[in-house]
Amino acid sequence: MRIARPVQLGKGGVRVWGNPWESGNSHLSLMNPPTKLLHMPQFIAQSDGIEPTAYSARLLAKQVAEVILQDAFSMRALQSVQALDLPDWAIGAGFVRNVVWDHLHGFDTPTPLPDIDVLYYDRYRLTASRDREVECQLNGSHPGLPWSVRNQARMHHRNGDQPYRSTLDALHYWLEKPTAVAVRLDQSDQLEVLAPFGLECLVGMRGEPTPRGLEKYDQYLTRMRAKNWPAIWPEVRVQGLPSSR
Repeated sequence: MRIARPVQLGKGGVRVWGNPWESGNSHLSLMNPPTKLLHMPQFIAQSDGIEPTAYSARLLAKQVAEVILQDAFSMRALQSVQALDLPDWAIGAGFVRNVVWDHLHGFDTPTPLPDIDVLYYDRYRLTASRDREVECQLNGSHPGLPWSVRNQARMHHRNGDQPYRSTLDALHYWLEKPTAVAVRLDQSDQLEVLAPFGLECLVGMRGEPTPRGLEKYDQYLTRMRAKNWPAIWPEVRVQGLPSSR
């Protein structure tokens, strides 16, 4: 796996926690601000023939976290949503994917975001008007940004899925792996990474369908053709696109 621009680590301590599939709850002492990994299967993290390990999974999470922690725009957006104290919130999709791929390609100018996808899970306030209310609050604190807020407790209706149990559970139903990643700040300002399919596709710059994407492969292909990621990030390879290897 090639990392075009290695993250420059600073001083201090960071904890990247193991996941619930591991025995115990060991942690790895690394560098820079606090980071916590949630729900990433250790078997996803593999590259260059190296056997997948929880250690390598946490290193991938650290790489992603460091890119976000060092990006001023990303941190302002995360702090803005954190201030609203939404239940089980996170920001995902292109918010994470774009900044990581921009970094790996060495871009000096950020790729524009069509949306900042804010996710939360509240089974007691299920109306679309509540989502618009949160968007108004975010527009009040950071106007002009493309905030898009969706309560995942009701999004299964639109997507034709069974009810989601949490924001993390909702990510399991997204169609492509490098998009099914979200981040948030907890109450102690640790960065949490939610990655139900791991981070190898994101860091390895590969577009691959999730299990749900395989079930809805026509929808997956339609999305990939419309997004045409290799036209923006030339090193990205997308399963199903003729121009991608």
